[in-house]
Amino acid sequence: MKEWAYAGFSFDFLGATASHLITGDVAYALFPFVFFLVLLVSYTLWHKTAATPLPFDDREAHA
Repeated sequence: MKEWAYAGFSFDFLGATASHLITGDVAYALFPFVFFLVLLVSYTLWHKTAATPLPFDDREAHA
């Protein structure tokens, strides 16, 4: 479910950036693109931390 949320926000931010660029609002195109970059960093860090087991997680010891 989280990946679909990330995908939806990515489409929204990239669409907003493209809309601003197409209409000639180049100065305002930077804001949604910066939010997209923050979202990209957040997704990358979430993916790395989701794959890392926590030191106090007992589920792997019993598997």
